[in-house]
Amino acid sequence: MATKRESFVDLLIVGAGPAGMMAAAWANQYHMSTRIIDKNHAQTAKGQADGLQARTLEIFDSFGVADQVWRKGFHDIELNTWLGEGKEGIKRSQRVLSQKRGISRFSQTCINQAVIEQTFVDHLSINGRLHVERNVLPEKLLFDRTNIDVPNAHPIVVDVQHLYMDEVPLTNGSGISKTHYGDEKDWDVDVAKVRGIERIGCQERIKAKYLLACDGAHSWTRRQLDLPMEGEQTDFVWGVMDIIPLSLEDNSHNRDQITPKVMLAVARRIMAPYTLDYKHCDWWSLYKIGQRISPKFSVDGRVFLAGDAVHTHSPKLGQGMNVSMQDTYNLGWKLGAVITGTANPSILQTYETERRQVALDLLQCDREIARFYARQRPSDGSNSADPIDFSAMRESMHEFLAGVGITYPPSLLIQPTISKRSPTSLATKVTLGARIPSHIILNQAEARPLHLADLLKSDSRWRLLVFAGDIKHPVQAQRIRELAAALSHPNSFLHRYTPSEAPLDSVIEVLTIHASPRTEVSLLEDLPEVFHPWDGERGWDYWKVFVDDEAHHEGFADVYGRLGISRLYGCLVVCRPDQHVGFVGAVDDVGGVEQYLGGILVPRKDGGGGVKGGKTDSVGF
Repeated sequence: MATKRESFVDLLIVGAGPAGMMAAAWANQYHMSTRIIDKNHAQTAKGQADGLQARTLEIFDSFGVADQVWRKGFHDIELNTWLGEGKEGIKRSQRVLSQKRGISRFSQTCINQAVIEQTFVDHLSINGRLHVERNVLPEKLLFDRTNIDVPNAHPIVVDVQHLYMDEVPLTNGSGISKTHYGDEKDWDVDVAKVRGIERIGCQERIKAKYLLACDGAHSWTRRQLDLPMEGEQTDFVWGVMDIIPLSLEDNSHNRDQITPKVMLAVARRIMAPYTLDYKHCDWWSLYKIGQRISPKFSVDGRVFLAGDAVHTHSPKLGQGMNVSMQDTYNLGWKLGAVITGTANPSILQTYETERRQVALDLLQCDREIARFYARQRPSDGSNSADPIDFSAMRESMHEFLAGVGITYPPSLLIQPTISKRSPTSLATKVTLGARIPSHIILNQAEARPLHLADLLKSDSRWRLLVFAGDIKHPVQAQRIRELAAALSHPNSFLHRYTPSEAPLDSVIEVLTIHASPRTEVSLLEDLPEVFHPWDGERGWDYWKVFVDDEAHHEGFADVYGRLGISRLYGCLVVCRPDQHVGFVGAVDDVGGVEQYLGGILVPRKDGGGGVKGGKTDSVGF
């Protein structure tokens, strides 16, 4: 007879695909209890998504996992377009860069989704604080709205069934892995199959403070909340196959009758007079093309949905996995900060205002690209696509598609008006709401070159970037000393938001990049202690002061010039934990930083802490 248990958790994540695993990576940085459950018996083994954009790789790098993905992936440098020439076959008409030069230190990369999921599994297993609980089927969602304003309440109740079985049947019977996207009925079919299996596991009631749904296009959570998807659904069906070729555009087929052989026949007609065949098909899928979005990305500040659960589109742009992970990258740190008492719950409202607009922009791009590829071929069999139109279309989308052009609107977290001077006059090439561009800087003490983004790890901390300007100039040197005095004051924001027993940089880290010649600067003499704090065991911190100067082997990056910052006067830049710029002010505008952070962070409570280091409670069966 099944047993029923009850448990409590701070954050429950439903779905262990890339979006859910990204959220778990953030949760791993905070002292809170987290569980991630998935109805499938195993992680993705083949097929699904296979493209990573530059911004996603930057995010991976911030968690320390980009190197292994970068080494294993296929670097997609060029994109070729081919046009039909009737009986003469197809010819290359255009060769363009897949990504515009200079927008990121990473390029577009192709790699199987299974590798991405395994990378996160390995990352989470390093300290053993989080693991995926599989064969866990959610059955009922209850929401006690009377307690949503009580900070430590657990208003979310999810009843789940723990299944002990070899696998949930998700194949088409042919032994070839298959998935469908675009039909709302698919989740119900899967559940019906699961219900037909004898359950010998246990039932559990999970009570959570917050719920994050990353359960895919047929989201169980979204259905429980009665949030139907809105938008367009077309009759176009696209087929995708992972094959090894040996040597789709007919949309008249009944979708239920489409097989790999049917898809191959369509591909052969497109490529005629060339031939196409295969012996091994690893995976195949059908996508019913449409652009759909949920009316809400969150409910009452306690339940959040991300990725395919709230936006679906065609596979052509390769954005699904990327945007899904970037949804939870945006949300994960906010949930962690609120749950651990570091930030005000009001910041959670920015998830929907920031990410829903990104989803709307993505759907618009997808409409344009889907219509472009779905245009009917002329009767002579030639391709009607205009290579000039294609190039112009990609050019208009390139920064968005690479992920580096995402700019969040003004909000509690993006403040363009509270600084004493206009942010655009202080850093003309730094965009409020966007991720800060990364360029090479040098460590002041040892002249080692590294990227600015290498300093902005996804470890829950805010960063105050002090672009100190020319610290050898007497007037600027005095301004920096006054800044140091303000930061060192017991009532400064550094002390106000940091638990008394924690290191001073555990919530807000101060990083300095000056513009004086490196060899003319003495770190300990020219810069006050707050910029290179002393530790009783480790001594001076030499890894908080950097310089924009010529590297011995890398040349001169000119970070100040590339960011549009005065080499004499500098400025202050506050980066959120997700590397997006929230505030830009003058070097002496400590009051502006105080006002900005004062609306976000919660003053310290002695004896408490919200940063990584505590044990995460995780219940498994």
